Amino acid sequence: MQKLEFSSAILTEDLRSKAIKDVFSNQLLMDLDPLEDCRQAFDFKALATPTLNLACLSGSPAQATRTLDQAASSTEDLVLCVTYNADVRIQNHKGREQVFGSGDAHIWKADKKFLCEVNNTYATMMFHLPTSTLEATNIDPDRLFDDGKLEATPGLHMLTGYTRLLMSEFSDLTPEMGELALQHIRDLALFSLGTVQERKSLDMQNSVQAFRLASLKKDIENNLSHPDLSAEWVANREGISARYLRSLFLQERTNFTQYVLERRLQKAYGKLTNPSFRFQNISHIAFDVGFGDLSYFIRCFKKRFNATPSDIRRSYFSN
Repeated sequence: MQKLEFSSAILTEDLRSKAIKDVFSNQLLMDLDPLEDCRQAFDFKALATPTLNLACLSGSPAQATRTLDQAASSTEDLVLCVTYNADVRIQNHKGREQVFGSGDAHIWKADKKFLCEVNNTYATMMFHLPTSTLEATNIDPDRLFDDGKLEATPGLHMLTGYTRLLMSEFSDLTPEMGELALQHIRDLALFSLGTVQERKSLDMQNSVQAFRLASLKKDIENNLSHPDLSAEWVANREGISARYLRSLFLQERTNFTQYVLERRLQKAYGKLTNPSFRFQNISHIAFDVGFGDLSYFIRCFKKRFNATPSDIRRSYFSN
């Protein structure tokens, strides 16, 4: 798996414009021109495997163009693109023009020239799939290219939701985690692209469960200190049954209670070893991560790390 990241925020004004153009040219095979006389901004994260390239990008208003020369150096991939917070105007190689609203998906063939214009600050997800992958699942690429547009569907919502969850953990992704996550994203992309009949050949169970579990973990992480945090409370927020929630954690050889306890202990450990919290009372840290009883926190912490919170803090800052 290949992993790439770029942010214009770290660059000085005199270097920013050229760097952004270079990333677009080298990574996306496009020329980029700003639409407004404003401070240019661009952030880019990408993951790549032989069966899927995923790019998430955001930036200031711009026009992107793929020339014939650039198209000639691209493989015959299908590109599924979803843009948020902005309307997008696309002109394809046949001169056909389409306008896509925020959240709409547009589809094009990567070996063709096109023009894309975004008039507002945007956030975009791009999924590159080899056409051979589509054909292996009985999805007709010509149907997709002829239409060029994908209406919002539950499958598309699941695809973009899982992608957001994945990219929010970008810096912590190991190659193994990335490979597995991209397999699920590829399956969800194929499900989004297929007709009802074409979807019958897809086995989506593992990918749907992966999306659900990732969404649950993110919700738990954001609410570790919430007094109502329970399997029933989270399940209700996610629109699933508590029984189904518990079954998802059991597949990872843990349970909801053990998972929440582990995340709270890990978060407490992180604060105890963070200089920013060096002088914060240990009881405050325990309560901040969701423990309502200090004695229980210390007991669980010592069992997990074979040391008390005070020992960990003392050893970390002894020098």
